[in-house]
Amino acid sequence: MADTSRLNLDLQELAKKLDAWRETRQGRQRIPEELWSEAVRLAAQLGVCKTARALRVDYADLKKRVDALNIQVASTKAEATFVELISPVATNICECAVEVQTSGRAIMRIAMKNVPTLALSSIIRDFVG
Repeated sequence: MADTSRLNLDLQELAKKLDAWRETRQGRQRIPEELWSEAVRLAAQLGVCKTARALRVDYADLKKRVDALNIQVASTKAEATFVELISPVATNICECAVEVQTSGRAIMRIAMKNVPTLALSSIIRDFVG
């Protein structure tokens, strides 16, 4: 929740920056790359539609930039396909915190105590599907 709140505040701040830029631009001047970069970062986390609407930018232009970023990130990032869970106790993990991200960029964070290893594996498997 706190992350989303912070992102929404960042979105509002960027909207104000874009409004200020629009008031001072001359003619059909392009949006500066630094503002686009910030818009892309927010769209990747909050969604393209919501970000485009809040910033009053073209959805298709923002989507292309987000897709280009995703391709760039995917090509530089190795994806884990297998993670072995080793527990000091044979059947339960005493305490753990796990963060899993799907290729579609959905994120799940889990913090648990006394969890059966198989249960945690099942939850992660169901999430990444």
